[in-house]
Amino acid sequence: MEQFKQDATGGEEEAHLWTLLILDVGLSSILLRLAIQGKKLAEERCDTAKLKYVLSVAEYQNFTVAAEHSFVTQPTLSMQIQKLEDALNVQIFNRSKKPIELTEIGKKIVEQAKIIVNESNRISDIVDQQKGFIGGEFKLGIIPTVMPTLLPMFLNNFTKKYPKVKLIIEELTTDEIIRKLTDGHIDAGLAATPLENESIIEKPLYYEPFVGLIPKKSSSIQPKKHNH
Repeated sequence: MEQFKQDATGGEEEAHLWTLLILDVGLSSILLRLAIQGKKLAEERCDTAKLKYVLSVAEYQNFTVAAEHSFVTQPTLSMQIQKLEDALNVQIFNRSKKPIELTEIGKKIVEQAKIIVNESNRISDIVDQQKGFIGGEFKLGIIPTVMPTLLPMFLNNFTKKYPKVKLIIEELTTDEIIRKLTDGHIDAGLAATPLENESIIEKPLYYEPFVGLIPKKSSSIQPKKHNH
């Protein structure tokens, strides 16, 4: 401080200027430390593993069942969710309800968690595409009415073209396909459209006409008479 007083010979105004500069540098270092700490806290809060546990409990409404589907013990799953709740300082689940229910803030967290988890899963896909590698699991839901006809048309060619892709096919109703797509449990679905769901992208594959076959003398359908 004495050295500063000796060097600040430019008068009181210059001394104030130097003081402000020194304070500004000090503040910058403090803000930098806060930014680093904030980043660490954000990483702790947004741990995708914890978010996946939250999504599992939200889906099955039971900690034990969610743990089984997440391949962890129930105490581990409960502890990780509790850590997330503590970090966010909120309660995601109402544990007093049977089955377990989401709180109001929990519903919003789950919606955002779905987006974060889905986007994080795409990182490895981006890297693989850049390397020219196509592999991993691909889960496809198909409605029963088209399963017997569509599968033979593409299955053999698909497995030959993408031998490193593990194709997992599920026979599902249209409602189940919509739900599983929304929850991220399948990657794509084959169904009769339009589904009229804004969160799902539809790509028409083909159009199928419907034809009714009736006896010639059927009384159920009579030709219309037109006046000319």
